Amino acid sequence: MFTIASARPFIHRLAIVFCWVPSICNAQILEIIDATGDGLGNLLDIAEGVEVDGADNVYVTGRDSHNVFKITPGGVITEIIDVTGDGAGNPLYSPTDIAVDGSGTVYVTGFGSHNAFKITLSGEITELIDQTVYGTGSFLFGNRITLDGAGNVYVTARGSHTAFRISPSGVITELINAAGDGVHTLHSPSGIVVDGAGNVYVAGGFSDNVFKIAPGGVITEIMDATGDGLGNPLDGPQPLALDGSGNVYVANGLSHNVFKISPSGTITEIAEGFLLSGPRDMVLDGSGNVFVAAVGRSAAVKIAPAGTVTTIIDATGDGAGNPLSLPAGIAVDGSGAVYVGGRNSDNVFKIPAELTPVELMTFSVE
Repeated sequence: MFTIASARPFIHRLAIVFCWVPSICNAQILEIIDATGDGLGNLLDIAEGVEVDGADNVYVTGRDSHNVFKITPGGVITEIIDVTGDGAGNPLYSPTDIAVDGSGTVYVTGFGSHNAFKITLSGEITELIDQTVYGTGSFLFGNRITLDGAGNVYVTARGSHTAFRISPSGVITELINAAGDGVHTLHSPSGIVVDGAGNVYVAGGFSDNVFKIAPGGVITEIMDATGDGLGNPLDGPQPLALDGSGNVYVANGLSHNVFKISPSGTITEIAEGFLLSGPRDMVLDGSGNVFVAAVGRSAAVKIAPAGTVTTIIDATGDGAGNPLSLPAGIAVDGSGAVYVGGRNSDNVFKIPAELTPVELMTFSVE
């Protein structure tokens, strides 16, 4: 059941999506990498993070193969970093999240190695942060990573309950720690995004809240476990996403729902229910569609601005014998094509924008 919240009485809307001929409906879904990795002995094991750059190159992290691959639009696959990290004694273990800037420079977090790396287009690898930052061990289990337009890198560390900003010159600043705003604590930060004004948003995966950190450093809790305050809770927030209007989106692993927080602070639950079981990653396209990778269903869904929810890929994968299992990463390119990584199926699929599920039945109950 999906809940579209407004000032009026709630409308509960369920959209059931079927395809009578899977071989036809799945014909355009393409598996672009599998467990064989680059086919040169560099394997992909546990596809975790997925990202795409402006040239439609796709990047995927191998959590248990301790590496990152780049897949060009033409299908050329290259391993751009492996377990040796920078080759100078700083290894990469269990990479999780990934980001790419406009120049094609790639940034990746090492969950098991407690660090983050920068990989230039020419292949130069630099460790940006590790667990010895400030000499206090305050960067443990690097998790999410994102960028702003000025070239600053933002990372969360789940084990030390911290988030940092790393400037282009390498200056590291702690933005928030376990103390949160001084009243409300931050535990196991997961999602992180930054808006055009320099406000940073961090979700607490175990503290069930979202904080806003202003450019001047003022920290405010903008959402807590009560969710929208209308009976729709926030439980286990994972990814965050941001649209062009400054709205922040929060997907929750345990309450199986997605909220939108407006710049004025209004909280709206935009989707809820079994189709969103265990959301692990989330991204928006230029039209305001929200795409969520749901590990609990081994599927990915699209939430349209009007609130309609449709499944864009499920456990059958491409329908040609390549399944999707426990998707953990999702990305969208400029054409609207969506890329979904299967954590347990060790692969990534491309779903073209023109591939739209057939909605056979929709009903509303007021």
